[in-house]
Amino acid sequence: HFKDSGAVQLSEISTIFISCMRKVLLLSLVWLACSGLFSSGQDINHWETVVFNTDTWKYRSGTSEPDPNWRSLLFDDGSWAEGPGGIGFGDNDDNTTIPQCPSICLRRKFNIYDTSLIWSAIISLDYDDAFVAYLNDVEIARNGITGPYPPFSQFGTDHEAAMFKGGVPESFLLNKNLLKG
Repeated sequence: HFKDSGAVQLSEISTIFISCMRKVLLLSLVWLACSGLFSSGQDINHWETVVFNTDTWKYRSGTSEPDPNWRSLLFDDGSWAEGPGGIGFGDNDDNTTIPQCPSICLRRKFNIYDTSLIWSAIISLDYDDAFVAYLNDVEIARNGITGPYPPFSQFGTDHEAAMFKGGVPESFLLNKNLLKG
């Protein structure tokens, strides 16, 4: 399990840019912890979900360019709206409904006390049409959109969310070197 005492607390923020978003259900950001070393590698003894699909998110509808620092841990998102995930345009499966817009920026703060214990991490998302995920201003996953920092008005590919049809979200294995504080 994760260490509790004597570890340095690292504040982490997950920031996600969704292009041409109709619905977002961020299912989970999962950290896997290792229990020991073996000759064949590290044995993973459990997983922990850091972010759940119905957690409260800070969000900003993409009607203009956001502050270029919005992906940063220290960014003040106090003026942003907030609501439980999934966030979308009200197609009967959203917990938070927003007006139509070309994109949305989402932020969710969480803490990891000792990133050296993370052996692997997965982010699972159910989304329309594209996304870029950042952790403390470092890109950790993307699909369906190009450019280092896509502008708010850039449309993504035609990707359809799957869960409302009984499907499963997409999962992306994260580079553990990008998860260190």
